[in-house]
Amino acid sequence: MTRETASSQTSIANVAALANVSTATVSRVLSGQRSKDDDIAQRVRQAADQLNYSANFAASSLRSDVTRTIGLVLPQISEEETPTVLLNSLSAAIRAANRYLLLAVGTDAQEQSKDLHSFLARGVDGLIIISDSSADSLIDSLNQAHKDLPIVQIGGKSLTPHISWVGTDESEAMRMTVDHLAEQGAHAIAYLSREIETYTAADLFTTFYTQAKALDLTPDPDWVQFGPCTMERGYQAALSLFQGRRIVPDAVVCASDAVALGVLIACRHINLRVPEDVKIIGYGDSPACELAQPALTSIHPVYEDMANEAVRIICERTTGKPRLPSYRAFKPELIYRESTWSPRTGSSDMTLPGAVDY
Repeated sequence: MTRETASSQTSIANVAALANVSTATVSRVLSGQRSKDDDIAQRVRQAADQLNYSANFAASSLRSDVTRTIGLVLPQISEEETPTVLLNSLSAAIRAANRYLLLAVGTDAQEQSKDLHSFLARGVDGLIIISDSSADSLIDSLNQAHKDLPIVQIGGKSLTPHISWVGTDESEAMRMTVDHLAEQGAHAIAYLSREIETYTAADLFTTFYTQAKALDLTPDPDWVQFGPCTMERGYQAALSLFQGRRIVPDAVVCASDAVALGVLIACRHINLRVPEDVKIIGYGDSPACELAQPALTSIHPVYEDMANEAVRIICERTTGKPRLPSYRAFKPELIYRESTWSPRTGSSDMTLPGAVDY
């Protein structure tokens, strides 16, 4: 018997009887309106699976104000700006909440604004915004839309205090980075930042300079460079840092893993040993980090936690709880690999690479 046929012959009352709960409880559990994952919820789901019962959410949405859909608006997909792992985490979190994802990818601010209004017209239960430098044009629309539904922004500069924000504590990430390099014996640190016109880049530069100065690692002005987060940029920047110079850095902090990989390739071409001559650390913890030779140390944003929090906020507010905006910055992890790891001479610290909590 197919699931569709079984569903037509099995009622919500059958599921309720098997789970020994009320039909209202069955409805709340299967619709995601009951957030507690306790014995009752497990019994309901097991009963529904046993009876091949599948609620018709599309039809039920016509009878209520809940459409069970969450809209996701994001800029043109780029691995550096919108990592695949974040999209996968969001998809999994939305599915776990018994919601459905509506995705819109806008190539510019005008398209993103149209996508936002299209989702509003469809009556989505909530919106998730992944912003880029062009998202300021959405502020007016977001300030109006938040009155009707919950909106969560992931990452970037908080566009408006009227919507919730979830992201990485970037300042903490930079402090962890500089502290780690100092602990590994670095004395002179370079910083290859992303373009300075972004809010995040400016904030990170300030944190980098402050932390480096506090640890007596103040860099040469020529060692702090701004540019795109590409491998080619990292390669060319490394050549400018190390070729034909008498004084050179012994560590390089990179704004992305792509930049760090470019630095790593350049060091190999000019016969600099990593990590003995120069230590390299990236940002994003992309899959390429483990494949590099040597493997690349990187900051790992906790994408799964951010995705779960964004979906939790939306689901909580669609069940009638207050829609006060919230702000949650997650501390990232430092994934410690061979590009910065070397046993220190005369030290008993032989800790193997792995995750480090500062």
